[in-house]
Amino acid sequence: MFKKKLPLFLAFIAFTFIFSAFAKTASAATPSTESIKNFKAFIDIKKSGEIQIREIIAYDFGSAQRHGIYRDIPLTKTTQDNEKFKISIEDITVTAPIGKAYKFTTNQSGGYLKIKIGDPNVTVTGLHKYVISYTVSGALTYFDTFDELYWNATGNEWQAPIEAAEVVVSFPEPVEIKKSACYTGPFGAAESNCTISVLSQRSGEDAGKTKEITFKTTQTLSPGEGLTIATSFPKEVAQVLMPVKDYSGNLEKFGVLVLAAVTLITNLVLPLIKALQLIRQKIRLNKESQVVAAWFDPPERSDGTPFTPAETKAILKGKADSRSVTAELIYLAQKGYIKIKAEGRRNFTFQLLKEPDEQLTDFQDTLLDAMFHDLHSLSLSQGIDLAKKLVKSAVKTAKEFEFQGKAVENADLEESKQKVLDENVSVKKEVSLRELKRSTYFGSRYNDVTRQILGHLDEDGIYSKDLNKLKAKNGVIAGFSMMFFGFFNFLVYLIAAVIERPYTEFGIEAYSKARSLENFLKSQEAQLDFQADRQMFFEKLLPYATAFGVEDVWIKRFADLGALSQDWYEGDSDLGRLAVMSSAINRGVKASAATANRSSSGFSSGSSGGFSGGGGGGGGGGSW
Repeated sequence: MFKKKLPLFLAFIAFTFIFSAFAKTASAATPSTESIKNFKAFIDIKKSGEIQIREIIAYDFGSAQRHGIYRDIPLTKTTQDNEKFKISIEDITVTAPIGKAYKFTTNQSGGYLKIKIGDPNVTVTGLHKYVISYTVSGALTYFDTFDELYWNATGNEWQAPIEAAEVVVSFPEPVEIKKSACYTGPFGAAESNCTISVLSQRSGEDAGKTKEITFKTTQTLSPGEGLTIATSFPKEVAQVLMPVKDYSGNLEKFGVLVLAAVTLITNLVLPLIKALQLIRQKIRLNKESQVVAAWFDPPERSDGTPFTPAETKAILKGKADSRSVTAELIYLAQKGYIKIKAEGRRNFTFQLLKEPDEQLTDFQDTLLDAMFHDLHSLSLSQGIDLAKKLVKSAVKTAKEFEFQGKAVENADLEESKQKVLDENVSVKKEVSLRELKRSTYFGSRYNDVTRQILGHLDEDGIYSKDLNKLKAKNGVIAGFSMMFFGFFNFLVYLIAAVIERPYTEFGIEAYSKARSLENFLKSQEAQLDFQADRQMFFEKLLPYATAFGVEDVWIKRFADLGALSQDWYEGDSDLGRLAVMSSAINRGVKASAATANRSSSGFSSGSSGGFSGGGGGGGGGGSW
């Protein structure tokens, strides 16, 4: 009898075990009774550029039995250009509010720092508070005129609702808040169901400034929703601490490339039309252009004025780069706007001799502004120092006249004050190459200069279309081709973004002169003995040789000139030194542009136009 009932008995036990396990699993996967009563984050911005974060999470497990919670924090931040940068998280601690330490483990996986809190041998129920502290490097964003914290404070990946969230941001010193914003909801939402409180000083030298700003939600955040805050503040409150670019996404891009290649066969028409258009342009240019062996002048506008070195290169190559900017600096020096001074082996100083006027092009005006922008206004400390000097000068003048038994006239005080101003402000008309390398403003305006060089050539009759817009259009189509049009189309439009140049008839004539000039500059023929003033001839075409990247060849052709005496250059006048100068300035311009691109690539909303989940921070968590 027992043997007959044994299979049924075993089946009953197995069913009971499976049902119990299923019920336990279903309970663990359904945190419907769990909630976060309060999520409070204190973010302390340090003078070093780091931020210290302390999260106090009041987690209610309800009647469910759990071991604790886990907290996932992304280790990257994404720019508006979809570029990823690494941030580092250190000094992690987890305690209870009274200071008792919790057991926890950490690991990095899938681009997250995963903090698992609790004892696997102990279960808990009800309300528990966890205090998670950590230090973040690379969290701040640096713009030209302000710095910013744009931070997803709670994260949008919590499985439980957050009934209330609060973020308190503190600064190392009283600051004047530029802009602030907060966003709530799922990732990408622009809702602002939150309040912002700023407690400002009412009197004293810090009146109108604050050391703390508070953000609070006004309604419950459902699972998958979070609170993101953004606040901007003056520069130099915190040091620049740049994140490192994350290249881990390259594998994803490769996957997109492979997928696009699969659709190649169905995406031939559009790229074929574009390729034929580029071929026709090249055939027409080769057929109609007339290149001569010896041409000594740059192309000219219809009014007879010559195109500048950067413009001539843009006519020939269809682009502007650091060599274009370097050539324009030499050109502006020769025109008397600046003076280049050698300071040691590799450093040079630029002195502003003449303010920009109507004779300059828009990009030359922008270039001079970019170079001397940081010098146009005194910093607070410099202003205080200058004020002290003015007071001392006035007192000294008054004492001198008192000693001489004379009355102090306003004119005498004004003369003394003007002398102090001239002695101090005149220094600010010089900037060194090293300073330009570190200037984020100069680097950020680099792209403006290169765009302006190309931007007006259609108005000058060189191109039938705006070259900047044409390049941007081809680049956008190339980018979308990876998703919609296929790899072949991407390749064709990527090439078109670089080489397409819709010349007019006048443009082809200017191209012919520019090509002839380039060939002449880089040729290895003997120097030109028939030139009446070889030094003037050498200097006239030096910036054009620099733009084309053949200044070494050009300088070598005139090596027998020996030392030169130029009004626009001060230092060792050996011709070989000019080649060093050109190379050093070119590297400096490149370095400044690269630095600015890293620092202002747009992590943040600029405190406006942001959304929930943007910037750094984020992640989420749950129970286990």
